[in-house]
Amino acid sequence: MRRLPRHLNHLLAGLTLAILSVGVSTADDRDLLRDQGGNPFLFIALDNSTSMNLKIGDDDVPAVGYGDDPASRIYQAKEALFEVLESEEAVNLGFTTFNQDQLSVNF
Repeated sequence: MRRLPRHLNHLLAGLTLAILSVGVSTADDRDLLRDQGGNPFLFIALDNSTSMNLKIGDDDVPAVGYGDDPASRIYQAKEALFEVLESEEAVNLGFTTFNQDQLSVNF
């Protein structure tokens, strides 16, 4: 039977000690299940990259107006959100945008 290298034995012993010293922890999520509470939270993330300014259904054809053209994807997304949220009053809303136009992977 092969033996583990000495540094792996030390690493395993350290990890075992760390795990055993943490003790037992439990999650208490009873507050999430209460019968009465505040308004729910809804967080919406919109993509504002260049592709969202393209026309729906057309490949790589930009819409004029930078998001205010009714044919653009971002306009349609904003219009759909408006229609859904227009009559909703009992929701806490949060909005953000993300853009991956300048995303790159470095090796």
